[in-house]
Amino acid sequence: QFYQAYNHSEVIKLIEQDVDLTKFKILEDKYYKVYIPEGLAKPVPLISVHSDTVFSHIPESFRMKKGRLSCKNKGIGLGADDRNGCYLMHNLMLSKPQDFIFAVFDLEELGCMGSKSFNMFPIQDLVSVLIGLDRKGSNEFALYGYESEELLTVMDTFPGYHTEFGSITDVMVLAEESNICCFNLSVGYYKQHSEREFTIIRDVERAEKFLNNLPDAFSGKQYFADYIVFDEPYHDYGGFNDLLLEKYYRRR
Repeated sequence: QFYQAYNHSEVIKLIEQDVDLTKFKILEDKYYKVYIPEGLAKPVPLISVHSDTVFSHIPESFRMKKGRLSCKNKGIGLGADDRNGCYLMHNLMLSKPQDFIFAVFDLEELGCMGSKSFNMFPIQDLVSVLIGLDRKGSNEFALYGYESEELLTVMDTFPGYHTEFGSITDVMVLAEESNICCFNLSVGYYKQHSEREFTIIRDVERAEKFLNNLPDAFSGKQYFADYIVFDEPYHDYGGFNDLLLEKYYRRR
């Protein structure tokens, strides 16, 4: 269903399906919708997803083989970036509505326009850390220049995961405004932005298990970026682009 949602409003309807919305205070605009648990008394992680994909058409038929889901239509990708994240957010809103702030942004693929239109100031005291569900693979924490030694120490306690560097994403935009630490979590898609895109179902399930065990590690306090820089010269770290390089060295 999420893969076949045509636009932002259709994705929102799927995310909200069977969710008790009376449990949330909602901030809403044309390009975003943010759900804040009523009566929230301590900082909790903000979970971010984006409703748009790079594709102008939705998949009509699918192929499932050995737990690997792909689109059968030529010239059309699955749209798992970031509909996998939207699916996971829906499940979390059903199972743990009080443990997270939930944010859905449109037009991430066009330069994070939805998150750029959102004002973090009214809620930033309620946010412990910014977590995007918008990363390929199964075992990556993608970093964007807004980390702290304390955050990385906590990340080291999760076995089987490692850090990589990303380029641009909604949680990075929110971190620029608030200086709250951010990272993206792998949610099981691969070869994104291409018609060869696919999802590994067990990797989506792994992300959901990680999120269900997350609140105790990150709730109750805020994690602020403490201006980490590398001790070694610049190398090509994959997604670690010139923009991030400039941020790291400007903070020295």
